[in-house]
Amino acid sequence: MAIKLFSHDPDWIKQAELLIFDLSRLLGDKASRIDHVGSTAVPGLSAKPKLHIDITLRPDIEPVSLCPPFYLFGYANPGIVRREGEIQLTRPAGRRMFPYLPCGRPTLMAHRLCLCRSGRTASRHRRNFRDALRSDPVTAANYQQLKQELVARFGPAEDWERYNSGKTSFITNVLSQLRT
Repeated sequence: MAIKLFSHDPDWIKQAELLIFDLSRLLGDKASRIDHVGSTAVPGLSAKPKLHIDITLRPDIEPVSLCPPFYLFGYANPGIVRREGEIQLTRPAGRRMFPYLPCGRPTLMAHRLCLCRSGRTASRHRRNFRDALRSDPVTAANYQQLKQELVARFGPAEDWERYNSGKTSFITNVLSQLRT
């Protein structure tokens, strides 16, 4: 299926809040923080309709130790290793982990979880990049334009590797400007 971007839907942020609520219930104190990152977390930015949630774990918790409970809730490990100390799990749209709770709808959209070992910089970088896009409309518009160009070039062929790598220098530049 071709790579496609969809106009931002404010419901994405609401669904992320419900997912974070469920994840907090499942993980308890094993997570030091849970963040909605990626383009679905930036109002006005088009995105793939799939939430990206970073779960930063306590220092004494290894990401691999938390996989079995997630498998029980329909998550899969696609075997993608982008960074050492992180495990990515994906889940298609479907029932919430705790649909009986009175805090919203019983189903959620497709999403990806990134279980992050404590002390890794990648999750902090993803938060910082998200915050930069939220706070600077020009940066967000430039990123939007880049994503549209990459989809036009690589979307029909489903070349996710080139689509994702095409964003790297932009993200790196934004993060380096934040450090100066």
